Amino acid sequence: STFIQTLCSVLKKYGHELDLHTLLTRVNGMVAFNFESSCTDNNMSHKKQIPTFTSRLTYDLYFPK
Repeated sequence: STFIQTLCSVLKKYGHELDLHTLLTRVNGMVAFNFESSCTDNNMSHKKQIPTFTSRLTYDLYFPK
């Protein structure tokens, strides 16, 4: 999916320097601005998508090397 592909690229590029909340915020922005739906139904084509996430973390979460 678009979200998973974008998440993987963000993790690969920034995964060892940014916290999880910041990583997911970047993924949201990239998906929202860089992708839109494409299908044969004109009513469903060219629609924007934006993922959401909910966090109950109380501290920043980093993925060290």
